[in-house]
Amino acid sequence: MTAIQDSGISMTLKGVQETTLFPLAAKAQDAAQSKPVLGDRYAAQTLSRIDANYDWRRAKGNAFFQAVLISRARLLDLWTANFLQSHDQATVIHLACGLDNRCLRLAPIWNAPEKTVRWLDIDLPDVVHLRKGLDLPTPEGDYDLRAADALDKDWLVAIPADRPTIVIAEGLLMYLQPEDGLSILQRAAQRFQGVGGQIICDLAGSWVVGNQKHSPTSRMATLHWTVNDAEMVAKAVRESGCQRFRLDHVTLTEEMTGGYSAQVSVFVKVLIWLVYWTPWRLFSYAKFAF
Repeated sequence: MTAIQDSGISMTLKGVQETTLFPLAAKAQDAAQSKPVLGDRYAAQTLSRIDANYDWRRAKGNAFFQAVLISRARLLDLWTANFLQSHDQATVIHLACGLDNRCLRLAPIWNAPEKTVRWLDIDLPDVVHLRKGLDLPTPEGDYDLRAADALDKDWLVAIPADRPTIVIAEGLLMYLQPEDGLSILQRAAQRFQGVGGQIICDLAGSWVVGNQKHSPTSRMATLHWTVNDAEMVAKAVRESGCQRFRLDHVTLTEEMTGGYSAQVSVFVKVLIWLVYWTPWRLFSYAKFAF
């Protein structure tokens, strides 16, 4: 049973699972601003239910890092919303959902009366255990929180391939070995290619992976999969048997810095500008279609 301290639920996540606290802290801070970018009103509520004895300095990066996390969430929210607005019937699979509240942020869209949408939040058993212990709000409608390892094959077989499907893999693939990350994309595309859909994800470039010792997440986990060109990922999935798999759109972190001006130093701005003109990448956000 989840341990409950006087001030909240004890934080016991370690390794990659603990990194879910970075976007949670960033979203809570963003929501407290007078003009938030994401405006996740559930993040502070989630954070407040975690034991105050947890050292939150571990999960707070610099201003630029937090801005990247918020912009990433906002972009993937937008892509998911666009997909749902285009399909009255759909399945949403949020892999490595962590403590994210996307299912609630987008509830007005996927829970609309004219929609028939199945939403699945999936993460490792210890994360799901914590999430249930926090007693977070859950949306109405066809929603399910499932404990599963994305590297296993069973979780895919248990999901009906009966309607267009979007798979969200945020903050996941870069922590996997390249063959494991590619396997997730290949199996998901093959499972749902009969009904069509999308996979949206973030990918870590060589600059990020090569310099990860300077990243706030390095104290918790190691990045393994480097992707500078998302088209090469699409090609590998096609070669595995899903011929319809293609890169529909890609956005670079370096292209999303317009709104960061007040949050980053001149040094960081210059660094981002230099990276933009090199083959090395920070992060890319890819929308694959099949």
